[in-house]
Amino acid sequence: MKYKLLSIIVALAPTISFAETANKYLGASTCASSACHGNPSPLKGGKIPRNEFTLWSKHDSHSKAFSALTSPDGRKISENLGISNPEKSNECLPCHSTTSDMTRVGLNFRMEEGITCERCHGAAEAYLKSHARTSTSHEQNIRNGLVDLASPLGRANICLDCHQGTTETPVNHRLYGAGHPRIDFELNTYSEIQPRHFQIDADYVERNGHNSAAQQWLAGQLVMAQRLIQSVKSASPRPELSTIYCSSCHHSLKSKQFRTRHYGKEPGILRLNKSKLQLAALGVALIDSEISRQLLDAVRALKLDSPDKDLSKIGDLVAESIKKFSKIKATPGDFKNTLKALLQDVTQQGASPYYEYAEQIAMAVGSLSSGLEPKNKGLEAAINAIYQTLEDPDAYKPDLFTSSCRAFMKLL
Repeated sequence: MKYKLLSIIVALAPTISFAETANKYLGASTCASSACHGNPSPLKGGKIPRNEFTLWSKHDSHSKAFSALTSPDGRKISENLGISNPEKSNECLPCHSTTSDMTRVGLNFRMEEGITCERCHGAAEAYLKSHARTSTSHEQNIRNGLVDLASPLGRANICLDCHQGTTETPVNHRLYGAGHPRIDFELNTYSEIQPRHFQIDADYVERNGHNSAAQQWLAGQLVMAQRLIQSVKSASPRPELSTIYCSSCHHSLKSKQFRTRHYGKEPGILRLNKSKLQLAALGVALIDSEISRQLLDAVRALKLDSPDKDLSKIGDLVAESIKKFSKIKATPGDFKNTLKALLQDVTQQGASPYYEYAEQIAMAVGSLSSGLEPKNKGLEAAINAIYQTLEDPDAYKPDLFTSSCRAFMKLL
């Protein structure tokens, strides 16, 4: 299902979380032949569509990551950050280019291509030829430097290096203060709207296995939760304001947003954005109900000034859940129960979810609903209605969002 999500998502670029090799980056043009990945339309009867390059170049925002740096907005953001040449800055290039190490590029590499195939799949020098041969095993290609993206946990880590940030490439309040768009992420949703450039057929499942949309959603939530805990613990001084709900402080007085917002009787108090922790805790019920209960209790008790031991407890529970992720044996009924739990949490009496939490709920609803059987024809319209309440963050009304969630629940 395609939902009205593009208007509320800023698609930036994934980076790499694997052991670097000495292979060179050869450039997107090496993938562009119609005999390889540059076919204008999907090839029927083949094991791969062969139009992956075409999709990326025409429809994928990653191809525009570098040019964003030199756009008028990019220039102004850079100026605000004190960066004179963003297209050469080590603060910008890690998430707006495939590589900035010009000692590891081939003759056809072009920095201005932005985030190309090799940023996710690995520098292609050693596997470019071998991965086109049917006689070469997938394992051999991986040994040659091809990155294995079959694991949703591994894929989430690659994406989140930029879509959440790392110690080396932080996505922090300084960046937002300069004008950079707010970054949010949900693995399954973003994979679909990228747009997805692979087809899940019998051959794909044989080579890579198959993880449902719900499993991809949970993998993303767990990795985001793990990184959030690390970010909160390592922040100095605390808090790093990018981990706070924006509307804890920011709201429009001119448009009288206070008339439609609730602040738990504590307006103006910084509140930790626990949306990813909360959803991860609820989702872990798909793996282990006892861990889910413990994690949910710990997350609900967590405050901005909680001691490190409370953060460590949550981190340990998330890490334990990640270890058990491969053992997940969820059914459509389990997905429905998790979906109900998420919606009951956000629509409980007096609930007034912050925008960031509502946004994560909307994406979770779309991902978890895709695993429900039989298909309910009214689900897509109900999901679109949820997204419509999120189209303008400044005009967001929590009551309308929770009402749309209740309408969706009636269809389950």
